[in-house]
Amino acid sequence: MKVHISGFGPFGKEKTNPTARLIEDLDSYRIDGASLQLHLLPVTVQGIHDYAKLLYEESLDDEILVIAFGLAGGRKGMAIERVAINCFDFSIPDNDGKKLIDTPIVPGGPDAYFSGLPIKRIQAFWQRTGIAGYVSNTAGTYLCNGLFYLLRHYTRASGARGGFIHVPYTGDIITDSSEPTMSYADVLSAAKMAIEVAIQYPDDEVLPGGAIC
Repeated sequence: MKVHISGFGPFGKEKTNPTARLIEDLDSYRIDGASLQLHLLPVTVQGIHDYAKLLYEESLDDEILVIAFGLAGGRKGMAIERVAINCFDFSIPDNDGKKLIDTPIVPGGPDAYFSGLPIKRIQAFWQRTGIAGYVSNTAGTYLCNGLFYLLRHYTRASGARGGFIHVPYTGDIITDSSEPTMSYADVLSAAKMAIEVAIQYPDDEVLPGGAIC
């Protein structure tokens, strides 16, 4: 199985991005029976569309699993996303200077796609090992949500599985003590665990993981 893993470079006011470091550190990571394909993506509309097309082409010939990571400042732990919506609505421009407002990601596409990852299983594994993580019901309306939507849209016909995980700030990249952070070691462990669980368990488990609001 080919397992495509992606992260993003810095964007907005951020000078670094922990998901870029993840891609570097996963280069030496090995899982029996899986070939990891690592991608560091530009924080641009064009970049995520190009990557989604690559995934589409790969899915025509091979069994693939896709897990995308992105930074979400303000999150208190690893956030595995449940749903992607068909909407770009940027509060800041992408790194090409493009700022899309109330724009469909795929004109005429479905309103939303659900994750193809075993999100409740991954959450449960995190909890058992003491890693802070939860199921999130909004991936925002910036490029993380956009990538999540596109990877589901372009690989759905092949039956490829995939989804998106948001990563919080890590203590080594932020000095504002008011922001929640997580150790990078925990982020890396959580990422590896999510990859391993997604490979081993194609189907999800029925577990509580919702939110009242």
